[in-house]
Amino acid sequence: MAFVEVIRRSMRPEEWTDLRYSWIKRSLIKTKYEITDLKIRDAFQTGENEYTYTSDYRPLRTGDMYFSPDGTVFIQGHALIPEELKGKEIWFTLHTAAEMIVKINGRYAGGIDPNRDRILVNPWLDENSSELFIEIEGYNRSKPDDERNPDAIASRGCRQIFEGAYLAEISQPLLSLFYDLTILLDIAKSSHFDEDYRVFLNRELNHALNLVDFDTWEGVETALSYIETHIYQNTDFCSSGNVALVGHSHLDIAYYWRRIHVVHKNARTILIQMRLMDQYPDFKYAHTQPYTYELLAEYYPELFKELKEKIHSGQFEPVGAMYVEPDCNIPAAESLIRQCLYGQLYYREAFGITADNAWLPDVFGNSWILPQILKKSGVDYFVSNKMSTQTAFRTTISCGRELTAPASMPVCLPHILLPGICPARFRKTGMPTRIRKPEGRLYPCSAMETAAAA
Repeated sequence: MAFVEVIRRSMRPEEWTDLRYSWIKRSLIKTKYEITDLKIRDAFQTGENEYTYTSDYRPLRTGDMYFSPDGTVFIQGHALIPEELKGKEIWFTLHTAAEMIVKINGRYAGGIDPNRDRILVNPWLDENSSELFIEIEGYNRSKPDDERNPDAIASRGCRQIFEGAYLAEISQPLLSLFYDLTILLDIAKSSHFDEDYRVFLNRELNHALNLVDFDTWEGVETALSYIETHIYQNTDFCSSGNVALVGHSHLDIAYYWRRIHVVHKNARTILIQMRLMDQYPDFKYAHTQPYTYELLAEYYPELFKELKEKIHSGQFEPVGAMYVEPDCNIPAAESLIRQCLYGQLYYREAFGITADNAWLPDVFGNSWILPQILKKSGVDYFVSNKMSTQTAFRTTISCGRELTAPASMPVCLPHILLPGICPARFRKTGMPTRIRKPEGRLYPCSAMETAAAA
């Protein structure tokens, strides 16, 4: 028998914290009841919200294989609220690596995907009734989800094992502690933060979890209070100023999926954000690409009506003047101009707004002609976090001063003003020579801006 060296050592405090964090994560659900009356139908998407069905409805049970590469499923089911859950906060839970839109009693309740596995049920309960009718449209792309969410790795694939659907009660104090630990442990493990602060977090989180009895879950509230007092209210590591956080989901029109699939992906993304707004009124979210709003209006008018209310309340902000987030290397000026024309025109007609920013976080290169086109289209700000793929992005304003965004840092370049500088000449000579135009003749993009505003 081969000799195997066994090294015995004590667990580091950080490892002990991680282990207890995993126990909390597994214990969020206090009690759950399986939904057994489910049926499923298979389909393939052939157009925007158009499907070819490959089977009739059949029973769906825990342990069954479901989905196919780039396939769609439609799931229906009935459930009764158990007596033990009546009067409590009830959650619909389903773990999957696919992407699902869920309706409860005929209304859009939320989305399920690799990053979230539960939906609050209570707002969709019919008065004086404990019955639920559940409808699910799910899409499973042939390229499995990436590794950014370890929880989805085990269940991903072109075909999946159905792990069951449940009605559950969640321990809210434990969920709050889980959320606190998630964000604070992310910081403690990140090299982007000061080492002294990371040492402080690891020490204080260990102290907080020492207050919890992991057999009875007594002490959770005490741990939450300790984190609030000793971490959130601690001022030793505070910087000057405040940081404004706004939610955003980068949505590729086509990536590891076809363009027709973005109809469903876009609706699920927007639906999830609106349900978060219902739960957390202070939550704000920015969504780009007017094309995605058009899709929602055409295929999900009920959601689009609700979306307009969220925009009016200031919770949901349309951003990005361009119709989609385009490639900015190959297209000619006319193409980029029309991106702004069609994008701004739609925003004005649908919501009465003009976007003041170009939102291009994932573009692989920026054209020298962008500043003039953007400014003439009512855009003052350029937003990107893909500058690490270039040495710098430089633009020149009318006074000749350069705005440069260094590589490898997310940037918002403020006020790209007063175009008219010849970028080709500047690149060759370093001289910011102004382009001359015939008297009385508008720049092409100015004419389109006028047409869009008419």
